[in-house]
Amino acid sequence: NIRCLPLSHKRLSPTKTIMGNSAGKQIDEAELVAGNLDPGAAIAKTFVSTEKVTKIKSQKKTWVDYGGESEKLLWSYKHVGMFKKHTFVSDSAGTEVALMFCFKKGMTSATNCVCKLEACYDGQEALTEEELKKAGIEAAEGKSYFPFAKIETSRTMTTAKCSYELVTGKDEFKPLYSGEKLASMGFRALFKQGDTLVAKAYMPGMSMSPHLDTAAGVDMLAVVSIGYALAGDESSAGALAGAGVI
Repeated sequence: NIRCLPLSHKRLSPTKTIMGNSAGKQIDEAELVAGNLDPGAAIAKTFVSTEKVTKIKSQKKTWVDYGGESEKLLWSYKHVGMFKKHTFVSDSAGTEVALMFCFKKGMTSATNCVCKLEACYDGQEALTEEELKKAGIEAAEGKSYFPFAKIETSRTMTTAKCSYELVTGKDEFKPLYSGEKLASMGFRALFKQGDTLVAKAYMPGMSMSPHLDTAAGVDMLAVVSIGYALAGDESSAGALAGAGVI
């Protein structure tokens, strides 16, 4: 039986559990600083945070902003496939804005691709039908997909690290974000733009739903995608959360 704590016992922070207090302390003490996004660096402008601190969370196959008087839908996912998973992302109006999939996977590493429906630089070519099929994407429904960013992940038994780089040319990339999963029972992670801490993720209390706090000027979808990659999600788009795994 679980022994009741004395009334005078200090209550744990909502981001802490009995195990993982060190990681919980890092999350609690992390002070976020506003990001600095170049024009065109966001997957979609509507996903860029504008408040000093924006609080969002996962709700099944969607993410919502819960920091105001009522929850506000940000985006939703459509997960496809079992072995070669890919995910379509739509905004709050139901308009498709991105495609995400894993195109390289190792025992402790993975490389994921974020695609948009428009070219990211002059002369960029869309993925070919053969390239899409290789990723398990059979039906593009007449749409063209252009690589926008890549997420590279390396994992250990208890931690993981990610880099998020924008596609700027043929085989050319520009680093934008990095993410680090902390050693903890529940999911906790910190995200930086360069050396600036711009976001933190955690599961408050007994919740199994990921929450994210971001500073202003942060591409929230990009950071959430990094978070899913850190958690081991091949599509970087919440397939695990949609299945109730995290």
